Amino acid sequence: MNDTISNFYLKNPEEHYVDVYETQHGPRLDDLVSHFKLKDFTNVHIVDIGGGLGFMGKRLDPSVDYWVIDGAEIPDGKRLRGGNWRKADLDYDYFSDSPYAIGSNIYQDGVMVKTETHNYTRGYFDVAFFLETLEHLSNPYHALVEIKKLVKQDGDIFVSIPTETVWHNTIYAGLLWPRQNFEQFLEQMALPVIEFYQCNKSWPTYNYHCRNANWHAARMLFPKMEAKFQGKTPLEYTNL
Repeated sequence: MNDTISNFYLKNPEEHYVDVYETQHGPRLDDLVSHFKLKDFTNVHIVDIGGGLGFMGKRLDPSVDYWVIDGAEIPDGKRLRGGNWRKADLDYDYFSDSPYAIGSNIYQDGVMVKTETHNYTRGYFDVAFFLETLEHLSNPYHALVEIKKLVKQDGDIFVSIPTETVWHNTIYAGLLWPRQNFEQFLEQMALPVIEFYQCNKSWPTYNYHCRNANWHAARMLFPKMEAKFQGKTPLEYTNL
């Protein structure tokens, strides 16, 4: 289950959940919408990974086809923007598999079980939001690979993580911080950063507007070191 949604939901009475969430997180979402001009996206397909009740979706133009993929159980009546929602384990589900539904590959006792099918295909989405979800995952590489499959070539992917000044229990702290580490990781994932923005509303976050580039555009983590390894045996280059 999505750690953010489950913990936040359990800590706050159901009737107050939306108000509390908006008070604590709303200013940051509003700032991102304003800075990145997200309301300019019209008549496009958008997927919000880890989007919970759809707090971002209600801020977008009504014309967008808005989907949420989340690890928590979200009752129909509680979603802030109805329509397309799928439950998925972002660490293990292959939620991009076509023609299977988002979140259709559910693991039960280590065995993958396929469920009902839907009619969307890979590359269906023009835009993806992946906002303050990655730091909760044990397999961030897998999640980004799946997101890349969902979004069309050269589509827009918005990724945000809390800054290192915000306490978060993550097992890959060295991957996320300092900032240049995470930017190198995005380059490795063929997600070149179009724009970086630091938001300081609610709490500080690093926000990246990335392009979904072809995998051939992926860059080495240490490009300046690559020449040193050429022509060397494993024993030799482990001692460089």
